[in-house]
Amino acid sequence: MSNEAPSTRCAAWAREVGVTPVGTAPRADVFVLVEHPLPWPSDVASDPLLASVEEVAVLHVGAGRSVRLQAAVGDADAPTRRVVVFAADGRPFTGYTRSEGQGSPDQLAEVVASLVRSPPTVAVATAVTDVLVCTHGSRDTCCGSLGTRLWLDLQDLDGVRIWRTSHTGGHRFAPTAITFPDGNCWAHLDSTRLSGIVSRRLPAADAANHLRGCAAFDPAVQVADCAVLAERGWSWLGAARFGVQRNDHRVELCFEAPNDDRGSYDVLLDVGRRMPVPDCGGDPCAATKFQQELTVAHLRMWT
Repeated sequence: MSNEAPSTRCAAWAREVGVTPVGTAPRADVFVLVEHPLPWPSDVASDPLLASVEEVAVLHVGAGRSVRLQAAVGDADAPTRRVVVFAADGRPFTGYTRSEGQGSPDQLAEVVASLVRSPPTVAVATAVTDVLVCTHGSRDTCCGSLGTRLWLDLQDLDGVRIWRTSHTGGHRFAPTAITFPDGNCWAHLDSTRLSGIVSRRLPAADAANHLRGCAAFDPAVQVADCAVLAERGWSWLGAARFGVQRNDHRVELCFEAPNDDRGSYDVLLDVGRRMPVPDCGGDPCAATKFQQELTVAHLRMWT
């Protein structure tokens, strides 16, 4: 009989104990998506070419703005590779802009520099244009298996680009995805649910149960933003929004909708469980990282 502890898949464990996904989206002002052939290392930034691309993006993106590098599965035999930059420019947040270029591998750094230096434009987070599905198996087994299955199960979505991407954080919520231009990160998906999110046919209150948060916001604001989405519906994503965490238990979330409806929400938060963030296959009791769950205790709108 083996004395080894049974392997625990992180996504199955997170579902079983009901880990709350909201407030766990990676915070980034700019996402740089670069086609790069498999296999990828566990940390794509350790690849010399991708590391140089990330370094250039950070150099040119501007002071005080954060960059997240995402690899996308590319063809090793293709002479050129695509680069897509999604950027949230300033406040209030209305969506991530999208710019695309391409070049040979030795031209990618120059392409990225040009894209991140492009003058800002206005984005509106309404119709989804791009879906990034995490299938990064060398980083996490659940993402590699569940994420790849999700990508394979997805049917064609009219006008939507579907990418197989590298680690998006939150592997315990696999399969995960990021949608643009709204910048929303999603947890525990299946093809039906993701299709409903993209088409906005899934009720927003149901979708909110799978929302990790908008990457343009800090964690507490992500929690508040998710609660308002559940209450107001998908039209909320078309509003210009700006959130401030006033203290550990309070967020002020201001908005202006396209129909000139404007106001602010006073959102009171409760601090919930302190949950382990285990490695996939590891014992949650041995985890060295933790997630502090936040829930909405009270939501009130001021006009």
